[in-house]
Amino acid sequence: MESQQEDKRDRLGLFIAQWLKQQLDRWVNNGILNQNQKDAIKNLYAWPECETARTTEEKPAIKLVVILQAIGAFLIGIGVISYIAYNWPNLPNSAKLVFIITAIVLCHISAVQDNPC
Repeated sequence: MESQQEDKRDRLGLFIAQWLKQQLDRWVNNGILNQNQKDAIKNLYAWPECETARTTEEKPAIKLVVILQAIGAFLIGIGVISYIAYNWPNLPNSAKLVFIITAIVLCHISAVQDNPC
């Protein structure tokens, strides 16, 4: 029953939760709300502190995946560059020209996508 009630509550982001907590305390101190009203408002939302156990367990796994993907991409890139560099003297001049122009165009395209102005 309690898990069904948690599913219906809106989840707050960390920034919004901190702001709302400060505002609720401020409203109680100024006499706008009483403690029962404050508790009723707090029960409408799922607060981030209640979910920290689950989120802290998931974050290291996500970071590990991102790190492993970055290492894999780096190693593949180094492998391709090493292969081309090793075979550079044996490549015909037209292939060398294609590699150089392709690298310039790809750098230009990636720079334009990062800065759309």
